[in-house]
Amino acid sequence: MNSAIWQAVSGDRDQIYPHYRIVAECVKRNFSHILKVELYTREHNGKKVEFYKRLGFVDEGRQERKIYVESGKFRPPLHMAWFNPNFVSW
Repeated sequence: MNSAIWQAVSGDRDQIYPHYRIVAECVKRNFSHILKVELYTREHNGKKVEFYKRLGFVDEGRQERKIYVESGKFRPPLHMAWFNPNFVSW
């Protein structure tokens, strides 16, 4: 990732949303060989889940018993993905 994009992504928390858009646009324009960008987020964090959905990520499922929290309790993360609309297979 080029340094200008990294600086944009790692900037002020109040301005992160536009920077995710910058990264997505960069992938669409310059990396047509990338089909999807994946991430994991905690299912119980509804604000983050909705944030990622607004960015175009889709829920690809949850993983049971993946994140150990305490005293034998687990929290399932959600696997989310954003698909590059400009993907071109080689």
